[in-house]
Amino acid sequence: MLDHSGSMQRRFKDAKSAAGEVFRRIMKPNDRAFVAPFAFDSRNLSPFVGDPSLVEAQVNASPDALGGTALYDAIVTGLYRFRAVQGRKAMVIITDGEDTSSRVPYEDMLMYARSSRVPLYFIGIGLGFGDLGGTAKMKALAAETGGVAYFLRDTKELKATYAQLEQDLRSQYLLSYHTESTRN
Repeated sequence: MLDHSGSMQRRFKDAKSAAGEVFRRIMKPNDRAFVAPFAFDSRNLSPFVGDPSLVEAQVNASPDALGGTALYDAIVTGLYRFRAVQGRKAMVIITDGEDTSSRVPYEDMLMYARSSRVPLYFIGIGLGFGDLGGTAKMKALAAETGGVAYFLRDTKELKATYAQLEQDLRSQYLLSYHTESTRN
């Protein structure tokens, strides 16, 4: 999910460039991804694709930064896309702050995020002292879903953050246990 609201205007070019790079670095042959730019709405979702160059083209096709931020609506819309996807899932949300125009209340979005079982990874860009409410909610959402929230002062930190994100995503594993016992 890529925030292209008006508040991202100064850093949107760098955020798009870095987002394209993360897909080139992170995507492996069996991975699929989609890009969903959001501002007032997030209905312009691209299809899932397995080619990093197609994902990068989706990033580059994102509209210019303009409008308010419907973050909660975007999260619900993005998570809805995962409902029929099998295997490991993760949603990365690049944003600069707090929701300003969602129709979905925070509590409803949180309930949907919990039930979706998709980890949310936030990359907060250019957050200042006045952004404590948005920062706290991103941290809480990431923790609730098994993801991580990264906060950057400047887009120059994006490459290092994407490297950490790749490490986080690639170092997860699932443990299971199967017993031979027939006792109930």
